[in-house]
Amino acid sequence: YNLFGPRLQILKNAMSGIDIIGIQEVRSKLRVRPRDRSFPASVDLNYPGARKFQSLALAELREDMEFVYKPAQMFEERSQGPFHTVHEGVGVMSRFRIESSSALSLFLDRSDPSDYHQRLCLHTTILIPTQQEENDNDDDDDGDGGDDDSASSSQSTAPKKLHFLTTHLSLSERARWKTLQQIGEYIKGLEGPVILTGDFNNPIGSNIHPLDPTEILGEAGMRDAFLEAGYGGPGQRGMTFPSWGPTKRIDAVYVRGVSVSD
Repeated sequence: YNLFGPRLQILKNAMSGIDIIGIQEVRSKLRVRPRDRSFPASVDLNYPGARKFQSLALAELREDMEFVYKPAQMFEERSQGPFHTVHEGVGVMSRFRIESSSALSLFLDRSDPSDYHQRLCLHTTILIPTQQEENDNDDDDDGDGGDDDSASSSQSTAPKKLHFLTTHLSLSERARWKTLQQIGEYIKGLEGPVILTGDFNNPIGSNIHPLDPTEILGEAGMRDAFLEAGYGGPGQRGMTFPSWGPTKRIDAVYVRGVSVSD
């Protein structure tokens, strides 16, 4: 919690030039307990965004992007700063218009000690402009007042719909197996191109781990974009866990109907 603020500029730099972003473990503070309203003295309150919480601070990093946030759980946080109640969930940021969004509630087994809170898969439908639309927007920005209302022009420049999903799976292997199947079945019902991003809390493409998200999601036509781009395989870049010396890949991007480049 005391590193989030200083990392905001790093995040902003990393987000530069990216059109769509899926994010997990995003928190939104609901209230601070009256008995403890101050941060510990060791926390610097002068860094940008220090007095804002993650959902708002992230949204303000790229004001040119639309932002959708869906909380998955609510809990009381006692170990990070003052005693407070938070929502934690997932979000999507997009430079293009988000036409709609919905949250798929994932399987939860309250009898499983490793599956102790609700998880979601956030589904957004994003309107991707054609190259012609992009050019028209550039012309408008340049002050060109040209206008073409012909039917053929409207048809040729109609935006394409992209299903963009993001999720954060359980620490329970049994729950991950069930929720991956649940997400796969959900994706089977979607028409058109699909991108799924997420923290899967599970080694991906591992020969020694019994559960492989790629195999399950492959039944819905999803492909591992990391591997197609030359990342995330044995001896390759793209490992994501642990953060201080990554040796495993538990985060991934899966695609269907979308071409992949580096």
